[in-house]
Amino acid sequence: MTRSGNSSRLRYCRGALSDGVLLVSFSLLAASCAAPVGVTRVDTQTSYRLLTSSAVASGQPSENAQRILRRYLLLDAFEKNPAEALSTLHRAFVRDGGEDRLVALAELSFLHAEKSKERSHYLAAAVYAYALLFPGARQGAAVHPVSRQYRLVYDLYNLGLAEGLRRANGDEVDLTPGTRSLPFGPLDITIADEDFVWLGYRLDHFIPATSLAVRGLRNRYWRTGVGAALVASVAQQEAMGTVPGAARIGATTRIPVTAFLRLEDARGDLAAGAVKGRLELYPEDKVRHVTVDGREQPLESDPTAAMALWLEHSPVWDTEMRGLLQKGVMESIARDRGHDGLFLLEPFRADRIPLVLVHGTYSNPARWAELVNELRGDPRIRDHYQLWLFTYETGAPIGYSAGKLRAALERTLKEVDPTGTAPALRRMVVIGHSQGGLLAKLTVVDSGDRFWRSMTKVPLDSVDVSPHVREILQQSLFFTPQPFVERVIFVATPHRGSYLAGWRLGQFGS
Repeated sequence: MTRSGNSSRLRYCRGALSDGVLLVSFSLLAASCAAPVGVTRVDTQTSYRLLTSSAVASGQPSENAQRILRRYLLLDAFEKNPAEALSTLHRAFVRDGGEDRLVALAELSFLHAEKSKERSHYLAAAVYAYALLFPGARQGAAVHPVSRQYRLVYDLYNLGLAEGLRRANGDEVDLTPGTRSLPFGPLDITIADEDFVWLGYRLDHFIPATSLAVRGLRNRYWRTGVGAALVASVAQQEAMGTVPGAARIGATTRIPVTAFLRLEDARGDLAAGAVKGRLELYPEDKVRHVTVDGREQPLESDPTAAMALWLEHSPVWDTEMRGLLQKGVMESIARDRGHDGLFLLEPFRADRIPLVLVHGTYSNPARWAELVNELRGDPRIRDHYQLWLFTYETGAPIGYSAGKLRAALERTLKEVDPTGTAPALRRMVVIGHSQGGLLAKLTVVDSGDRFWRSMTKVPLDSVDVSPHVREILQQSLFFTPQPFVERVIFVATPHRGSYLAGWRLGQFGS
């Protein structure tokens, strides 16, 4: 290459370098001129998470809570010493008031309790939330229903109450009266003993429904409202009093209840540093709304969790094979209640139609759990029907079991409606699965003496047997329609017998 060529190339490289430096300089200048405030475009899910993030949903303070902390220069202080920051914010609320401060106090108290597991801060979250939801007639405005904090405040009250009353070394909550500690003073709680009696049975062993994950059921029917949703046990005792149908409630039954702590003057007590309240307990089947400050509030409850917890610990699962092969199994499981095999799943209601569920061979009443959960979840069914269950030894003769079903239905109606004045009870529906369908069928047919004549030509009156045996034969082989059964529903019922019975294994089993 010539000298002149080298010179031109050098000039070109110098020009290119100058252009590159200029380009970088312009880029840096443009970056330095970018607006210090702007936006970043996000998708819908990200936007919603940003708007709804809270101590309950994400374990982080919401934007509202962070804003209050910044306003009082407490953001860093809350990270280093949350208890002291909450105390400062509490004093600011007592001095200046303000619903936004109260929302922040409720949420941040709950967040600190989640990390420290201090029950006093859980209860403080519930007290702050109550003061927001029910400020009283002259204590300021309640949180507005359209605000994003509205449902959060309910959750903070419900969860704060359940966790604040939880026993230190267990899953249960302590619903006894007495004084609990709050970060800023005492909380005095009273109770009414009659709230803890259901159908004459004492309720105990209360477990928060929020701590239970349900398995084995397709749907969970959670009823949203105010209060701590709990699952209560029915005490192992005889019923106190003579409530109709109470003796037919299963001995291991669990029921959904709601605990509601009613505060006398929440905002005034916060200023005074001492809070007073009354702990009320409401069974889900009895009360579904509570009135506070003149407003009706739905109660939070979880009937699905109650049933799932009951079935997990129920001895009925052990009866399937034994009920097929042994006699007397169901009587031993039933203990002192439902001794004839008929159980009530809920308190007797004279204005609701009995819906009787009869299980099939090698089965038990718990196999109806999916259907029961769906029926209870449908308000049209729930408000017009009451669920009854019948259980029996599935290896016994069909006629014998059908006779026991008929006798149990008649006996139950006499117990709950001795005068026969409840029309709904005369519209009974019986649903039978498999062999249970054959038992249900024998509540509505007129067999005459055909079953008896298929075995012998000798009239029953001429047979030399004891009165007890004669009664069993009459009950097991002679059927007439029961007038109170209006409808029968069959599920996979072998009306002409099962082909399996003809197999050698079936013959051996028989």
